[in-house]
Amino acid sequence: MTNHDILTVNVTQAVADFYPGLSDERVEFLSDSIIRNFDYSIIYDTIHDDLTLLADKYEIELEGMDGVSEEEILIGTRANGDVQLIKGNKVIPLVDEHTHDSEGC
Repeated sequence: MTNHDILTVNVTQAVADFYPGLSDERVEFLSDSIIRNFDYSIIYDTIHDDLTLLADKYEIELEGMDGVSEEEILIGTRANGDVQLIKGNKVIPLVDEHTHDSEGC
């Protein structure tokens, strides 16, 4: 990461710029309150929106680039009637523990 990748906002200066008639104490109070209560997710939402728009514009594929891999999951029935879950390269039998035949009853 380089310096031009970092976004910095001087909230105290922004408050003073918007309302230069406020006393220094009120500027400090308001800027501290803004910093404590600010929802930073808005910035990430905006960056994500811009990112997807730019990727579309410049034909950059984002699908599969999020670092999350999705495994293929299949549920199937074997010839003998057993139901199994196939997750990636792992086969997991799905067995109903309460199902049994009449023997032993």
